[in-house]
Amino acid sequence: MKKKILTSALLLGSALFGQQAFATDYKYAQCKDNEYSGHNARCLWNTIDGRDPLPPNTVRFDKGTENGANVYVCRDRGDLVGKYVNGTCYVPSNGREYPQPEGTFDILEVHPSYIQWEQVNTRVDLEGNIFHPGKYLIKSGRDSGYPMYVCGVKDAHGNYMTGKLVNGHCWYAAGGREYNYSLASGHVYVLWYTGPM
Repeated sequence: MKKKILTSALLLGSALFGQQAFATDYKYAQCKDNEYSGHNARCLWNTIDGRDPLPPNTVRFDKGTENGANVYVCRDRGDLVGKYVNGTCYVPSNGREYPQPEGTFDILEVHPSYIQWEQVNTRVDLEGNIFHPGKYLIKSGRDSGYPMYVCGVKDAHGNYMTGKLVNGHCWYAAGGREYNYSLASGHVYVLWYTGPM
């Protein structure tokens, strides 16, 4: 009987701990994708073919363009966030820019009224430990053990590109290479999800 009570107490404690851990997940937005459900359906990573027209709610970096072309948010199959320009998704990794083959990447779809690009020049909490009422960083996954979110930059040439926000830097792909700006540089924008959770 004591063994049964102890087992029940452990299971109840595990369930309560699990609920607490789940509740803290709402400090960032984890978007739904093609492979699993249970995340925010108002925010979607959608696999597309580069030849197809973009869905109407594809997230565009609305602060500017890259050499006159609109820039959209994409990610590869490893969840690395990059830029979608002229039908190709480019992701930054290990010092290089990697174009993704057609059908092997996702684009981010969120209704425009549920997102906000904000230029930052101070540290943003990247672990989700500080609550921003009504604003949530959009998380893609992890990179080198750190949480990875969506960001954008204005580079030294006046071009705007999207990339991955990892450990206080926005990493982006350009000209075959990977570059980064720190949050304190004044060149970085973060993408907030502002819709219902």
